[in-house]
Amino acid sequence: FSSRRRHTRYISVTGVQTCALPIWTFFGSDSAAPANVGVFNLRNDQVADKATVTVRGGGSYDLNGFNETVTRLVFESGGASMGGGSPYVRTGSGTLTIGAGGGISAVKLDDPRAIPVLMGNISLPLGATINVEPVRAATVLGAPQTGLALNAVIVNPTIVTKTGAGNLFLGGASYVENTIFVTQGSVSLGVVGNYPLTTVDLAAGTRLDMRGYTNLALGSVSGSGTLRNSNATAGTLVLGADNRDSVFDGAISSSFSTALLGLTKVGTGDWSLGADRSEEHTSELQSH
Repeated sequence: FSSRRRHTRYISVTGVQTCALPIWTFFGSDSAAPANVGVFNLRNDQVADKATVTVRGGGSYDLNGFNETVTRLVFESGGASMGGGSPYVRTGSGTLTIGAGGGISAVKLDDPRAIPVLMGNISLPLGATINVEPVRAATVLGAPQTGLALNAVIVNPTIVTKTGAGNLFLGGASYVENTIFVTQGSVSLGVVGNYPLTTVDLAAGTRLDMRGYTNLALGSVSGSGTLRNSNATAGTLVLGADNRDSVFDGAISSSFSTALLGLTKVGTGDWSLGADRSEEHTSELQSH
């Protein structure tokens, strides 16, 4: 099913598995006056499990506290006619499950005002891919503009591969063991980001960015990318609550000499640093 924005703000989805088409698109951007189009569930399992749900330019999908399973979730933010409206998905107390072999993508990010957002609870399959393209002609203090804000609780243990040259913003939480392999682009942590049992592995040329936030938690950081604070405010990262051993051979740096990156190591695992950092600017490294 698809719907274009007209005079109704929401389109209710009713009936079990009524949306059995392989691709399901919510359009929110056209030449009409700024207003959003929304689709919301009135019960569990309203969309076919193999569906691809695409939310475009100011459109929204609200699970309304119910549970739903799809194979792919795609965001597009061509939202110029929306006055910068962001496409978003919200689960409330429900959970959005991405089925086996599926993933999440943020593509065609033409409007820097419109950051795609996923809020609530998300269950990701083992081996899920999150692909984030760069936002067109948009940087923040030299760092990529966020292309997807994952402001959700990851409810299940999983392994995720982050692809695409854009920035994935982790602004939610997870209290189960996860691994995120960052193979392209960057990942940044948000003000309430709390992932104490999550390992982030950075491939060469990728970045984990604090962006001035403090006391954010990860289980461990490994790999050979860059751990950076690209903000005029100092950032602090707490590592080690997962009690795992890890090796980090990458760089640790800050964009501003007055806003250095602080690292606090907790837990029983060893965090081995393998690169020469004699010329890097790191404010403080504490071990507890």
